[in-house]
Amino acid sequence: MIGMVLNSETIFNTGDTVVYPKHGVGIIQNIVENEFRDEKFLSYAIKIKASAIEVFVPLKGAENLGLRRLKENHDLDKSLSILSKKEEVEELLDAKSWKERKKILDDLFKSGNPEDLAKIVKYLYFKNKQKDLPNSERKIYDASLKFLLLELSEVKGISEEEADHLVAQLLIQ
Repeated sequence: MIGMVLNSETIFNTGDTVVYPKHGVGIIQNIVENEFRDEKFLSYAIKIKASAIEVFVPLKGAENLGLRRLKENHDLDKSLSILSKKEEVEELLDAKSWKERKKILDDLFKSGNPEDLAKIVKYLYFKNKQKDLPNSERKIYDASLKFLLLELSEVKGISEEEADHLVAQLLIQ
């Protein structure tokens, strides 16, 4: 275990709360040395809150893989405003085919950005009101909502249940 590394490659420290796309909110437990194909490199060891798994993200390229700090409160408020605006999901509403919609949903989800997650939640919430979602869309809806709620609860200092209530209120406006 390395602990704290003081070089320009390190943008996060042990104990930082971060967001890793497709996994959600986590805490950097340590910075460790890994080896792959006889090449040694440093990685962040991140404990993911939603699943209690530990993922390792190489320091080099961590930002390119989407690792980021939690959003600021005002940035998250912008994300939440998406939930009450129809025009924010026009791209999905205009998609002609299921394949086109799936690609848009996957791209939004992979970004891990709260604004994109809010778009997914809003679109699929209302689609589900019309008819049951297919299994693949249900999974992306559930994961997007979970990640949005986790970041919302961390940033605003509220429980996941309170975050869920807030999101539900915005969706029914």
